[in-house]
Amino acid sequence: MIAPGLSREQARELGRSIADSLRDSFQLEAFVVDVQASVGIALFPDHGSDIETLLQKADVAMYRAKESSADVEFYDERHDHHSPSKLALTGELRAAVPGPQLVVWYQPQLDLHSGLVTDAEALVRWEHPGRGRLAPEAFLRMAEQTSLIKPLTQHVLRSSLAQVAAWRRLGLEPTVAVNVSTRSLVDRDFTALVMSALDDADVPPSSLRLEVTESALMADPTTAHAVLHELDALGVKIAIDDFGTGYSSLAYLADLPVSEVKIDRSFVARMDAHVKDSIIVSSTIDLAHHLGLRAVAEGVEDLEQLRRLRTLGCDVAQGYAIAPPMGAAAATRFLLGPHAERSETGAVAQPGATAPAIPALASEWAPETAPWS
Repeated sequence: MIAPGLSREQARELGRSIADSLRDSFQLEAFVVDVQASVGIALFPDHGSDIETLLQKADVAMYRAKESSADVEFYDERHDHHSPSKLALTGELRAAVPGPQLVVWYQPQLDLHSGLVTDAEALVRWEHPGRGRLAPEAFLRMAEQTSLIKPLTQHVLRSSLAQVAAWRRLGLEPTVAVNVSTRSLVDRDFTALVMSALDDADVPPSSLRLEVTESALMADPTTAHAVLHELDALGVKIAIDDFGTGYSSLAYLADLPVSEVKIDRSFVARMDAHVKDSIIVSSTIDLAHHLGLRAVAEGVEDLEQLRRLRTLGCDVAQGYAIAPPMGAAAATRFLLGPHAERSETGAVAQPGATAPAIPALASEWAPETAPWS
C-alpha cells in the first residue's frame, strides 16, 4: 500500500487499522480460519528514494513484526542484516574471528548465602579498530544470522577456559558461564568442540556452565535435548538464561539436566515498583528450589535489590551493584581481593593445602557485615 503525505504516527495508525481489519474469522470451505497480519512500514525518503528499495525495507520491517509478534513495525537498520553497513560489519567480523580484537570480559556473580564471589559470566567485546569497543548487541545477532557464530562461540569458550586455568593456578576455582546460541545448541558437533576446549585448557568440566535461552531450546527441542544430555554426561553445568521471557512449556525444566535458572533482568529491575514483577521473581525462586535448582538474578543494580533478593531466598546475584563486566586482569584482581598482590605465576597454596576461598565482594566482607544484610 502506498500512502502519500502521512506522518510517522499516521502511518502507524494506518498499519494498525489494516491489521485490525483482518482479525475477524472467515469461512474457508468447511473451516473457520483465524489469521494475524504483520505490517512493515518503510518511509520515504528516510529509508529509500525508489520503489524497489522501499519495498525491500518494508519487507524487512514486516518480518521483524512477525518475529516480535507485533502488528506494526517500522524499518530499522539494526534488524536488517542485508543493509550495506551490516554487510560491511559482517565482513569485518569475519576477518576478526578469531583474533585479538575479540576480547572476553567477565562479570562476577555473588553467592547471596555466603557473601562470596564464586562465579563469573564471560561476555565478549569487540575492540573494533575504527568503531571503538562494541558491546555484544552490536554484532552478536548478526553473527547468529551467519556462519560466524560457530567460530565466535569457540573463541569465547576457549578464551574463557584458558582464563579459568590461569585462575586455578592462583588457587581460585570459579565456574565461568558462557552463552550458547541457538545454532550451537542444535549443532551435533558442539559437544566434541566443548570436550576439545576443556582438554586443551586442562580444567575440569565442572568449571564450565553453559547458558541457553528458552527460545534456543524450542528451536529444535529434539536435538537440543540430546546435546544438553551429552554435555551433562561430561560434567558441564547447564543454566537457563533470561528465564520467563521465552515461549515454552515448563516441562523442559523437569526433562533437561539443568542446574540453575537465571531470572531475567526486566523482572528484577521492576520488582520493587511493581507487585506482579515481585511475585514473578519470588515464584521463580520457589520453582527453582522445588526442582533442586539454583536461582540467579540478573541485572541487579542497587543494594536494595540485593537485600530484597536475599530476603526472597535467591541464591546468586549478578549486576552492577556487585561489579560491572571487566577485563581479565581486573577480574583477577577482583577475585583475589585482599590477596591481589599475588602474581599469576606465584605459588598460592602449599602442596596438599586447601586453596583459599574466593574472597567476598569488598575485600573481606562476611555475609553478616555485607551491605545487604
